Amino acid sequence: MEPLIFKTNIISDKAVMLVDEVFSQTPEIYNWHVDREDVDRVMRIELAAVLPEQYVIQLMNKLGFKCEVLP
Repeated sequence: MEPLIFKTNIISDKAVMLVDEVFSQTPEIYNWHVDREDVDRVMRIELAAVLPEQYVIQLMNKLGFKCEVLP
């Protein structure tokens, strides 16, 4: 399954921990990583099952983060 790739504004360890708490409770997500050194703070999500990109965007927005799909 193709990973989902997003542009985010995640910059701190605290932010990573917050996202990790939520993603660990989402069974469709089995691995994720954000490159905080990249200008776009690229987040890659590996899935165990289909998960709509819009679901991830809404989840991230609820946590207070910007999130948009990168082609």
